[in-house]
Amino acid sequence: MSDPLVSILMPAWNVSQWIGQSIESIIEQTYTNLEVIIVDDGSTDNTLEIVRGYDDPRISVYTQEHDCHSWAFNHALSKATGTIIGRQDCDDWSHTERIEKQLAALGDADVVSCRIQRYDKDRLIDLGDSGMIPEEFAKPNGKAGPAAGTIMATRAAFDRVGNYSMVNRLAPDTDWLMRALVLDDPPIEWAYVDEILYTYRIWPGQAMANPEGPNAEHRELLKQYQPLIRERLGV
Repeated sequence: MSDPLVSILMPAWNVSQWIGQSIESIIEQTYTNLEVIIVDDGSTDNTLEIVRGYDDPRISVYTQEHDCHSWAFNHALSKATGTIIGRQDCDDWSHTERIEKQLAALGDADVVSCRIQRYDKDRLIDLGDSGMIPEEFAKPNGKAGPAAGTIMATRAAFDRVGNYSMVNRLAPDTDWLMRALVLDDPPIEWAYVDEILYTYRIWPGQAMANPEGPNAEHRELLKQYQPLIRERLGV
């Protein structure tokens, strides 16, 4: 299919100051055959009011009692009808050609990511190569993989890897990548756009403002999965 429907999933919780920019960065994409599925995870600010203020038929809004990012993401995934599933964190923004360029790079692969930059105190910082190099995950101190918000994957890939973990709630992105890396027969194929197409915002109220918990869970997941990854790679 040359013009697949892309489902962009946006879990949201108390991000009223940022979510407008995030939504607009998606609905203003050069690639237009998309749906935006927003799940409000019980926000107590006016996030839901802002989201419902957009008059775009491609946007669908759902609500739930506050639980966690994984639950909201899985809720959004259950509503997606596209053959391609994309991430968009509700406090970040995508560059206008992100979806178009990532789709072009995806080809026959299963998952595609892109280069990312960080926005921190009015400074933009290129974070360097963030492609998936499976061999790096087999090393004790290897490079991190794709930034979670940049991930776009086929629906078939999500069906194989599964939903976000409701156990590893602090690092569900790492958990999903680890489970993808150990799949075999056939292995998940990764693609990458070496161009900054996504901006990751740093701000005091975000979940990663206190990264101790997520980082600790990330390390535990690496210890758990690295032997399996080495076995799959034969290294």
